[in-house]
Amino acid sequence: MGTVVLHNIEKWYGQTLACTNINLHIEDGQFFTFLGPSGCGKTTLLRLIAGFIRPDSGSIILNDVNITSLEPEKRNVGMVFQNYALFPFMTVIENIEYGLKVQKRSTSQIKEKAERYLSMVGLEGLGGRPVSQLSGGEQQRVALARSLAIEPKVLLLDEPLSNLDARLRDNMRSELKRLQTQLGITTIFVTHDQTEALTMSDQLAVFNEGKSIQTGTPEEIYQKPKDSFVAQFIGETNLLSLHSCDNENDSLLINSILAGIHNDTGRFISIRPQAIRISAESADCDHSFAGVVENKRYNGLTTELSVRVDNLLFRSIRLNSESEHYTPSVGQNVFVNFSANDLHILER
Repeated sequence: MGTVVLHNIEKWYGQTLACTNINLHIEDGQFFTFLGPSGCGKTTLLRLIAGFIRPDSGSIILNDVNITSLEPEKRNVGMVFQNYALFPFMTVIENIEYGLKVQKRSTSQIKEKAERYLSMVGLEGLGGRPVSQLSGGEQQRVALARSLAIEPKVLLLDEPLSNLDARLRDNMRSELKRLQTQLGITTIFVTHDQTEALTMSDQLAVFNEGKSIQTGTPEEIYQKPKDSFVAQFIGETNLLSLHSCDNENDSLLINSILAGIHNDTGRFISIRPQAIRISAESADCDHSFAGVVENKRYNGLTTELSVRVDNLLFRSIRLNSESEHYTPSVGQNVFVNFSANDLHILER
């Protein structure tokens, strides 16, 4: 299929910097995700790879060929847009056939491939229906089939699930990943949803303010965030500042946590909520602090507790199970417990 290399990419819109110093290597057959908040440059990069816009500097390589200046139709790249960009005056099958006709395939090839990908996305029997009569999930499948039918080297997905309801979005995540694995197609997926990024990706890059902050597997980025932005954006965390304590109690508490940890340049301590255990009595662990439950939220699968220790607020998440009987109430005195192994010292 396709290996994609972005080398020193930079793009400006007038006086606004969209992205800068982007260097990424996306392997053949990978499901690679661009993750970050709105306005961080994700979609700009996708449009650069597709050829809809050109970089101000840098190069885009596909299978060892420099495609930076190549027209979009010559790149053999398929794209599914956030709003699907289907032709409302065409039927389902006509939408899927469109790219094949642009490629000037034979009539028999067009029919065979369109039917094949219609079936692959589970829309058999709906080929003659106008796309305007389809549900959002069905339209999303048509857009995907249209992009896959031209059998591109790279498939670009620009937040294609954001317009779907929660349950359908979950189903389509699984369907997208299944199809990508089945076809072995290099896929670049843009999202601001951390759950999508963590559950679907082979590799992902976290973006902020036009820069790629960290690249790695979902496990690497979640377990070893590079800085405070990544730690907060990927999952949830308790982030404690080392140099801006509000009072003496905060300083004493943080110094106690840091005891025995070599730290010369760190600015934050990160502790994931699931690593914090709440108990009625002090536990036999590296760190145990007395506090008061300030907030409690039952979510069915989990219970979230916010416990104040002096001026610091610790958030804990635990699974609800029959073996777990301790459920403190708001206002109750408890202990916050965690291991030194659960601490991450972040430089910024």
